Amino acid sequence: MSSPRGGRPPARLVDLHRDFDRGFFGRLYATVLVPSFPPDELESEAVLGQALAGAGEGPETMGLAAVDAVGEPAGTIISTWYREPGVLLLGYLAVRADDRGQGLGSWLMHEALDRWSSVPGCALVLGEVEDPRHFAGPAAERRVEFHARAGAEVLAAPYFQPRLRPEAQRVHHLLLTVFWSAPQARRNGGIDGGRLRHFLAQYVAVTEGTAALESDPAIGWLLGFYGTDVVPLVPLARFGDVPHPEPPTAG
Repeated sequence: MSSPRGGRPPARLVDLHRDFDRGFFGRLYATVLVPSFPPDELESEAVLGQALAGAGEGPETMGLAAVDAVGEPAGTIISTWYREPGVLLLGYLAVRADDRGQGLGSWLMHEALDRWSSVPGCALVLGEVEDPRHFAGPAAERRVEFHARAGAEVLAAPYFQPRLRPEAQRVHHLLLTVFWSAPQARRNGGIDGGRLRHFLAQYVAVTEGTAALESDPAIGWLLGFYGTDVVPLVPLARFGDVPHPEPPTAG
């Protein structure tokens, strides 16, 4: 195992999809994911576990876990593969609190990008990150810097995360980042808007249902920003150039 950009490789790396173990995943969910994400940003343990095990409905879910020397989960990266638009969404990257600051997150990110960007048909690898203009404290800025160090750029269009569960809220004022893009996804210094819109429509349909696509004004508003031929890309350090208007309703 290589250690890119100073990242520390774990004692062992587990493929959560290929070698799914429900007990191990339960410990990972409780000790790594729950402390790292607000409830509205996190799928339930049952739904995420079923997706990783290949028993859930919808797009394929892939994941890697870093395992420490005593066999416990130290970190993870989990992604969703939208086959039709050729988009991989890096959904969760988290490291256990006592293992942070040692480069394990960077190692997981680069290991995942090396593996998953070569999935047949993959044209885009995207991520979601909080916009520091709307999230107080230094944590949001550190996350943006982490994405930038991994090579991400940001789409110059508003973005929010759809509702992941019926009782959850949409997560507004996020940035949609691009970690990697194939030539067929690029257009005139940006990303093919049709491909992005196709991905977002599938994302909403899976999380909120087709009714939201057909009648929700905030969803229609969001998709409208991705209906152009090209959605511009800007360096992530210039996230302040990304427009951030309020949607017509909070959803």
